Amino acid sequence: MTKTNIGIVGCGFIAEQYAAAMAAFPHLNISATCDLDIQRATALAAQYDAQAYADLDTLLRNSDAEIIVNLTIHSAHHAITKQCLHAGKHVFSEKPLALTAAEANELVMLAEANGVYLSCAPDNVAADAQQLTATLLNDNAIGTVKVIYADCSLGRVPAWNSNPEHFLNIGPLWDGAVYPLNLLISVFGPVKQVLSAHHSLLLPEQEHAGRTFTVQTPDHSTAILEMESGVQVRLTASMYTPYQSKHFYSIEFHGDAGSLYLGNCGDLSWQSGAVELAPIGQGYAGVALERDAMPRTYGSNVAEMAWALQGKTPAYVATGKRAAQVVAAIEAMYAF
Repeated sequence: MTKTNIGIVGCGFIAEQYAAAMAAFPHLNISATCDLDIQRATALAAQYDAQAYADLDTLLRNSDAEIIVNLTIHSAHHAITKQCLHAGKHVFSEKPLALTAAEANELVMLAEANGVYLSCAPDNVAADAQQLTATLLNDNAIGTVKVIYADCSLGRVPAWNSNPEHFLNIGPLWDGAVYPLNLLISVFGPVKQVLSAHHSLLLPEQEHAGRTFTVQTPDHSTAILEMESGVQVRLTASMYTPYQSKHFYSIEFHGDAGSLYLGNCGDLSWQSGAVELAPIGQGYAGVALERDAMPRTYGSNVAEMAWALQGKTPAYVATGKRAAQVVAAIEAMYAF
């Protein structure tokens, strides 16, 4: 079997999960790792018989990696991805693609100019429940959709993240709203305009591992968006609302003939009752998945990129172009 070599850049919080997921695909081979902390790169490399590098330049010059998986911190995504694209590498980046629309569009154009793939998390659009939701919407199951409620409640970050200060200072739009926005843009087109937006910092003082620190970025945002198709979306993203919220990553679509509810737009595996339909005047009832479930993992999108490189038609490749549209929407919300 032909194998595609993978280089992982950024060996922190999420790299272990990505590496394990990619290693489960027999046509993927993790051949290189890179981190500013060489010990982290070495520890991850040792698990997959890969070569560890302390700097990206050396990896790009000396390794056989064809696809670079960029798992660095949010603020480094643009610079790292740009360097890899200039080197002629295909890139899959963790979310977001960049922190400004100009930078994101630069990456899209650079990838096109160099004839390489550019892809970005999240990969939620291709998951079973999201695909079923899109099919129902495209089949006019609830008529013309005019209003959408989208919520992403990330919970209190110090309770689940080993590096909470960075995530709190990047905020819930960049780390959470990307999930509903990715799906909504795929179905209804880009965000045409931000009609209103409000951002609050509700917990400026945070504590983790016995240390107190101050947060600068708003941890709760609400916006009204108009999509290209004319649909209006009320989007809320919060690092204040706890995990116990009934609206973790939910999206509720309201149309002329009824409503459609997707309980978790970020879930990569099918769950019973994940999608519910309510015709006007009736209560919600679950919609069955009329095919075998095809769960996805952190490695699925990279695996499909590799299949494409090997001349096979991938089932789905998350595009850099849509990731850039997500970045533009978030930038517009913060600018409102």
